[in-house]
Amino acid sequence: MIDALVLGQIVMDVAVFGFKPEFLENKLNRLNGPLGFSVGGDAQNASLTMGYLGLNTWLSGKIGDDEPGRFCMALAAEAGVNISRVIRVPGGKTATTVNIVKEGGEASINTFQGENWNYCNEDVPFDLFSQARCISLHSLFTSLGVEPLEVFRKAKAAGAKTLADTSTWHGHEKIEMIRDVLPYLDYFCPSYDEAFGLLGYKAPEDLARSFLEMGAGNVVIKLGAEGCLASDREGTYKVSAFPVKTVNTTGAGDNFTAGFIYGLCKGYSLEGAAKCGNAAGAITAASPLTSGAVRSEKQLLDFIAASGATLPE
Repeated sequence: MIDALVLGQIVMDVAVFGFKPEFLENKLNRLNGPLGFSVGGDAQNASLTMGYLGLNTWLSGKIGDDEPGRFCMALAAEAGVNISRVIRVPGGKTATTVNIVKEGGEASINTFQGENWNYCNEDVPFDLFSQARCISLHSLFTSLGVEPLEVFRKAKAAGAKTLADTSTWHGHEKIEMIRDVLPYLDYFCPSYDEAFGLLGYKAPEDLARSFLEMGAGNVVIKLGAEGCLASDREGTYKVSAFPVKTVNTTGAGDNFTAGFIYGLCKGYSLEGAAKCGNAAGAITAASPLTSGAVRSEKQLLDFIAASGATLPE
């Protein structure tokens, strides 16, 4: 049985640390540390972490037959992710991103989307849906070629749990674009900024309630350094963050989703799964890389235990 079938973006990431605006005026600048090379993209970030956490994870996306693509696939395979359904396009170009990380961990993300733009429903491995416990799309707005309604209708018909996050890039994303998808989502996982952008409400509780009323089964709103808010029709749980010294927040939300799915697959409650998500996100935020900071189930559980937290079942 496939634990998680992850659909969406695959990117090679380069992180530049200690960059200052005045560097643009100089011919030569000396950085405080080395560049960080890793993989990125919503789907690949989440899938690598789930692979390291021991879940049987399959990745579906599109890359070029080039060095960035081979780099991405090598790291995915190292994490134990099944990459047999990743499409390699002869002559295509794999998506690449340069993250310019400022003090405090926030990054300016500069991306070339490459074959991610061309990933569409024809590329989705619908034949695997009946074998998957959880099917997740990363994300509803960045995988522009994917028609999510068909994906999640078929996923629900196959008996899989469904999950989506909502990374937003362009600022014109509207709730009308996903309203018909929400009833097919068992778990809807936007960040607070993304949820606010869709509905315009201030309070996370009001945002979660509205998404539930639109049909989502469970809503988890990521609150960054404050943790997350997890809601279902029985209640709402404010789940505190794990305090860490932030190095790079890029990828923390994707890794939250990975930890959350891990918690669901292990049978934890909604609140327990949210704690797993917070832990994976915190470990990532304390690392310079967008993925690969979470390397094992033991690491995650030890991190949670060291904080004194417990995982309700």
